[in-house]
Amino acid sequence: MLEELFILEHSPYYSVETETDENGIQKAKSIAAQNTNEALRVVQTVSLYLTGNLKQDNKDKNTYTNNVKGMQKAKSYVTVRIFGKTIILATFYYPSGFLKIKAYHTMKENGVYTTQPTAVEVPLKGIKMHFLTWFEWGSAYTNEYGYYKSDESYILDPIHTIYFSGRTKDQKNSWDMDRAIWGLCLWVQKLCLGVQSKDDYNATIDETSDAWDACIANNIFYEYMAICDREGLTRPCPNLKVALSANGGGLNGTPLLQNHLNIYASAIIAHLAISFSPLFASSIALLAAAPDIVISTGWISGNNLITGFPFLYRNIWHELTHASNYQCVEQQKGYWYASCYWSDVVGSEIVLDNIYGKEGDMNWEQIAMVEGWAFYNEKRYESKFLNGKEYNGYNQTNYPMSYIDMFYNLNLIGCSNTNLEKCLTAKTLANYRDLLIEIYPWFTTQITDKIKEYE
Repeated sequence: MLEELFILEHSPYYSVETETDENGIQKAKSIAAQNTNEALRVVQTVSLYLTGNLKQDNKDKNTYTNNVKGMQKAKSYVTVRIFGKTIILATFYYPSGFLKIKAYHTMKENGVYTTQPTAVEVPLKGIKMHFLTWFEWGSAYTNEYGYYKSDESYILDPIHTIYFSGRTKDQKNSWDMDRAIWGLCLWVQKLCLGVQSKDDYNATIDETSDAWDACIANNIFYEYMAICDREGLTRPCPNLKVALSANGGGLNGTPLLQNHLNIYASAIIAHLAISFSPLFASSIALLAAAPDIVISTGWISGNNLITGFPFLYRNIWHELTHASNYQCVEQQKGYWYASCYWSDVVGSEIVLDNIYGKEGDMNWEQIAMVEGWAFYNEKRYESKFLNGKEYNGYNQTNYPMSYIDMFYNLNLIGCSNTNLEKCLTAKTLANYRDLLIEIYPWFTTQITDKIKEYE
């Protein structure tokens, strides 16, 4: 019987009665030799019938269908006879809908932002929605409005799962939000939404969800790329592996261990992980789990300036500015120079007191510029895209926060932020001064005097 069932042209048990294409035009009865998918459709039809996934017609008890009233009209139908039953399969349903989150802030790609005192629904942008049934699987990404639509059609209602693998609209930048232990990436975070309609399905993630922090972080990453484009600054490395820790104790950093060769950091992290964890038997396995960016999110709640989403925005902007800084250096000087450049920064911050150390410590000038630049942009972005408060310098004297004002004052002189970033290939203040003067020879005196205040 099975042999006869699957030798389609001779089967007394299975036949295609009618079939329409996506335009509703009836097609000729399929011929097995011309339809390589016919055997799969037999398996699908039999399985759907035997597992009770087909709805019996109220008037004709021998007719079954997977079509459901109230959904979008299927783009095609196929009517088959199997075991004496008539089965009408509605095909070419394309799951679609909107994903949103409850948040206090959102920004459009043109830079226009809104900040609310209470959480409202905003789009979940550039995120991956995965679909799975017995026979098909696929995925789609949301756009800046939170809208997704599958390119694959589904006969059954699929399991919908959000994968926190984000990407920009132009697909030039992507990031994986991984759950982490000890700052090491384990797997891409997921949020299963269960079996949902193969037609339209909308969902809103609120603050009570375990995935709320990942949703917020994803949107900050997505919007940061638009900020770079608007500000004329370099986007971060094209692919970023993010260790998203709900219990990170406030740990944040940008080691970029997947994007450059860092001898110092890699050796230290490998030693620590092998010492404390039996799960990682080799440094190779360990380094494969090493992150580019580490973000702590578990203690973020509400819109409080210190413990709420504004603080998370500033933290992520700071770390992404570091990733942009590295990428700008690599684009100008190449991979090996950029690796040495970033190894000096990360390696020094691992061993120095209070992370940054102090003036006179090893690589102190490079750290002053790298961290000063990140804090400077963190403050600028907060003013332009978060709270609208005018930024007039930071007026700090402690190292390296005081270097925020160095960049602020250089910008006031007439040095563009694009060129301030471009010259950060320098490792010393004197070299940085010389690179700026090459671009702005008419500002030689002003640039020299201003940087001298910080040497």
